[in-house]
Amino acid sequence: MPLLKIPVIVFVVMVVIIFATAWNTRVKPQAVKVLTQACTHDACLSYANEIKRAWNSSVHPCDNFYNFVCGAWAAEKKHRRKDDLVTAAKGIALVQLRSSSRTATKAKKLFRSCVQAASDVQSNLDLFKKWASRIGLIQPRRSSQVERKARRHPLDLLLDLAINWRTGLLSIRPRSVFNKSQRRLIIKPVPSPWRTLLESENLVSLVVQHAEILDAWPPSHWDEWNRTVTAVRTAISSRRDGRPSVEMAAYTSDLDGLTPKLPNDMWLELINKHFAPELNFEKGDLIIAHDTDMLVNIGSLFGEPILHPLTEVFSWIAVETYLSLMVLAPGQRDVEDSSPRSQRDCLSLANWLLGPLNVQQYLQQQFPLRKRESVNKLLEHIRATWALSLERAPWIDRASKQRVLKKAEALKTVLWPGEEFFDAALSPALHSSFPDMDKPLMANVIETATVLRRLVNHSHFEDIYSRQILGETDLFLYSYFLNEVYIDLAALNAPVYYDVEMFAMRYGALGSLYAKEVTKMYDSNGRSLNANGEYYANSFSEESSGYRKKLLCSATGDRRSSLEYFTHVSGLETVFQAYSVAVSRNSRIYDYRLHGLEELSSDELFFVTYCHVLCAPRTDDAAEDMCNVPLRNFRPFAEAFRCTMGSYMNPEKKCRFFALAKEENATFH
Repeated sequence: MPLLKIPVIVFVVMVVIIFATAWNTRVKPQAVKVLTQACTHDACLSYANEIKRAWNSSVHPCDNFYNFVCGAWAAEKKHRRKDDLVTAAKGIALVQLRSSSRTATKAKKLFRSCVQAASDVQSNLDLFKKWASRIGLIQPRRSSQVERKARRHPLDLLLDLAINWRTGLLSIRPRSVFNKSQRRLIIKPVPSPWRTLLESENLVSLVVQHAEILDAWPPSHWDEWNRTVTAVRTAISSRRDGRPSVEMAAYTSDLDGLTPKLPNDMWLELINKHFAPELNFEKGDLIIAHDTDMLVNIGSLFGEPILHPLTEVFSWIAVETYLSLMVLAPGQRDVEDSSPRSQRDCLSLANWLLGPLNVQQYLQQQFPLRKRESVNKLLEHIRATWALSLERAPWIDRASKQRVLKKAEALKTVLWPGEEFFDAALSPALHSSFPDMDKPLMANVIETATVLRRLVNHSHFEDIYSRQILGETDLFLYSYFLNEVYIDLAALNAPVYYDVEMFAMRYGALGSLYAKEVTKMYDSNGRSLNANGEYYANSFSEESSGYRKKLLCSATGDRRSSLEYFTHVSGLETVFQAYSVAVSRNSRIYDYRLHGLEELSSDELFFVTYCHVLCAPRTDDAAEDMCNVPLRNFRPFAEAFRCTMGSYMNPEKKCRFFALAKEENATFH
């Protein structure tokens, strides 16, 4: 067979697979729906009430859809609607950990030892002093001046806290990729646990009091201490809350660039020191870094000629993080403090250490195999729909399509823990390595963290032992260099996930957020990388003019290009296409609506849901654009709400990226 025919055959086979997998994605003629049926499920009733509490019905949808859907929310609330996912996840975890069932799981016992830590303060303090002294967090007053000057290097301490104890300013996790044939090191800042302490007006007095309690030396010079605290606080304040993290790939040797005044290879040597003996990284191994601006700022802290104050600040902030679980301040905590702050801090601790194991029983009950498969089917439908839309796009050449279809086929979605996690017979083995949690809090913490560190090569390290459940990272995140979409388990709550078979709700919320991440495979960053996260040697020259023309289309109606909105507009096109197919296949007779909001058709409810999850306070200037811009460029929205041509939500010129059925393949309509 001529070699030139092989790529063509492979391409044809891939297209056939995509068409089959896409669940007959081509939109079929809709049957005339003569009946409506209202959903009266508790989840539907709750959602209808949430919609009515958030919207401003005095605003016409065609004048400003975001103000219509989110007007009341924006005026009255101080948090984003998506933040309710984290609140719900915390509530579920607290219910699970506080429940008085006969079987006390290790997660419950760890949580209980934390809540009751003040009942055995002295034992916990003795354990903590011994551990903190051993790893160099504190220096006992009996230590000599020579010993005081021989404090750990701050980078050594920072990496030790991150790798061995899961605390501090950094998260450092190894990841096996591409069928476990390669390993990557994932590095990201996690400033939240330390930020509150660094911003506290009482930090100095707390350190003084706790140095006395621990019989340890306080910071040497308070002027240097205060300057260093200010520098650290500034370094970790760069990321704007609610904005997705920026991802970058580099070699481990490139980490030296973060701290140019430190010796070369210091990062690699210390990383290997703390991962030994289980793991060893080399200079040419790849790392994936998130929030690179903040990492650079953290690295700049090591540019000072005297690093001793930085070690002191890192040490005492870590000390205060742990002591807040045992004693807030002398005389300020009862024997069993059940205050919201106490339980919140203890829940955070349980989340750091045991992640999804804290809510294992809940996930087993709420998401049996049937429901997990239902969610997986929806996500797979969206992935395949996007691939098919890309295959149809006339402005992308065949060679480029072949590349991207391979990438779409290889896309991995990270949502569920492994199947063993859900198996009642097998899941107890996942807990077997951990201590019984029947000791004082600090003993439980130290032993559990030590076990976790040794599990780094375990087959479930990535999907169970290194995961968390409280949405402390981006809830939906596409990794360009891993070619995977990560979905936080916290996303399986309202307003993103409802346990009802209403396509408008499922595709409009969970589906839309997932679709936006999927389309990043072909945005200005993703199109340059193959399925293995490697840059292509040559550019997409054949399609570059068409691609540029698409991005130059002004999705906002002003001079701004569509570059910022590519994933939002193309994600909406994709998820609505998938939703339309699901409706045409399964809802031929009935138009399913929400009880209490029967005036909204299924399509209208889809668009309301699409925007409802984006509701935010007025101070969030991006939320309105994230809702309105894609919808203003989407003709099915204008048709659903019967917006007249030329109205704000139905401008004459619309940007299109992937053509829908029965639409012209052009940039403007």
